[in-house]
Amino acid sequence: MIRSLLQGKSRFGMTRVVRRLSARRQQKGQDVSLLSVNGLYTKYLTFDDSSIAADIERRLRAFESSELFPTVIFRHESALWLEYVEGETLQRPDHALVDRLLDIYVELYDHDPERMPPRETPFPRQLQQDLKFLHQVGLLDGRLHGELTEAAERLMPGQLWLGYDYTDPGFKNFVQRPDGRVCAIDAESLQSGQLLGTGLMKARWRWPEPFWDLFHRRLLERLDLPAFEAGLPFIELCTLARWTKKKILVDQGHSVDVKAFERFLYSEEVVRNRTDMSRPLGSPLDEQSSVFAGSD
Repeated sequence: MIRSLLQGKSRFGMTRVVRRLSARRQQKGQDVSLLSVNGLYTKYLTFDDSSIAADIERRLRAFESSELFPTVIFRHESALWLEYVEGETLQRPDHALVDRLLDIYVELYDHDPERMPPRETPFPRQLQQDLKFLHQVGLLDGRLHGELTEAAERLMPGQLWLGYDYTDPGFKNFVQRPDGRVCAIDAESLQSGQLLGTGLMKARWRWPEPFWDLFHRRLLERLDLPAFEAGLPFIELCTLARWTKKKILVDQGHSVDVKAFERFLYSEEVVRNRTDMSRPLGSPLDEQSSVFAGSD
């Protein structure tokens, strides 16, 4: 970590200045700073393990030609320097931004996706383990746990799509560049080997209904992933169970709402064929706050 102003003459005669522009802060296991190197702003991240930084670099470089994510400037061991993306953080997107956000998710979901039978992936077993944990700690009573276990089997599609996803789609994690393009700036939220649709389902809980509904419909129109939509209820249950488990262990249960699980007790026909993916059937959201606020 660079802790102070460093100045010196390079062999080219140029003054090198590295200056901390913002206070050190922790974010998702990262140590994040904003630095200036001779007037070039960079986002400087350090991690406890160099393999984490290497994985993030690899994922970002897979999309570096798209300019939809920050450019990797340099990596040294567990430190990563990224482009500082100039622009304005999204506040409450309007319909004009739908296509720009779609560009990000279509680019991700079209990048070498892999179609696999569910039981050849870790996700069904992981879901059962997560539901069991939520029962063991008392969040799910015996009846609800049993019914959710059955629902998980019933909702499991014949095939799942795995690949790249942007897993924390809060508005704060997108910046609109001066030229109008939108950039996804949270490097750690770019994940590989994910259930495709994880970011979409989290966006459902965080974005205003009319905006998400339009985004959802247009995404399905642009994707060429057979049977993708059929897997969304299962993916949403996986996402909710995993996130709730994390909240209990990391954040001591803040914002956990057991009612969010009840929507999955509807019959297979109702859940699979429901085209209205709006919130009235039950959602982690309440009137005051988003269940995913500030975290993935």
